Amino acid sequence: MITIINWSKYQSYKDRKPPWIRFHRSMLDNYEFQMMSAESRALLPMLWLLACEAEDPTSGEINLEVKVIAYRLRRDEKVIKKSVAELETSGFIACADSVTKPLRNRNESVTGFRKNVPTETETETETETETETDARLARLGVDKALWIEYLGTRRKLKCNNSERAINTLVNRIEKLVREGQNATAMLEEANAQSWKTVYSAKEEKHEPTALQLATNTDWAIGLRPEPDQPGIWDDEGDISKLLEGPR
Repeated sequence: MITIINWSKYQSYKDRKPPWIRFHRSMLDNYEFQMMSAESRALLPMLWLLACEAEDPTSGEINLEVKVIAYRLRRDEKVIKKSVAELETSGFIACADSVTKPLRNRNESVTGFRKNVPTETETETETETETETDARLARLGVDKALWIEYLGTRRKLKCNNSERAINTLVNRIEKLVREGQNATAMLEEANAQSWKTVYSAKEEKHEPTALQLATNTDWAIGLRPEPDQPGIWDDEGDISKLLEGPR
């Protein structure tokens, strides 16, 4: 069994099988959707169409085996299994174990697999939070595509992108903007450098590379030798002889 997560966003009717479903334009900027394989992106709307056939049109459930789904969509069963697994990992569907592997016995229950499926109330709250964050970033002049890309960078760094974490991050950006920083510039730099948060220019800390450590002679400033120690510094204060080592 497969259950479509956030099914109410795509289902238009509550009392009958719909002749059509919604496909939101926001999917163009949905990072999780765009990062999936082409096969998985193509499968998702097909699963939405299959979910429309459920006796309860509000359930978002597909009570079909993978081999039946593969036949209905005229696709290879192995491809369907792989895409279903990717869709589940990306958070678009929830699956019973029987979708990708057989039940251990005929009497085994598959109830409870929907425990991680967000409720409609949770979905509405997430949408409100996203809208509020988008509005705050828009006031700062931040491009939405840049923000989505940076959230993807944070995700790769195993950062928490929860509502609270994002609110804290946006609060920090707003604070730095009030101090004269540019929100877009900070986000572009944080994204390019793979930072978990943003920094103002004066806060940036860059670790020196091995080459910089090997060739940096700042440590020798102020260490000019006594007059009775010739042969290390030349008349111009060059320490190249010292770096050459003993001969």
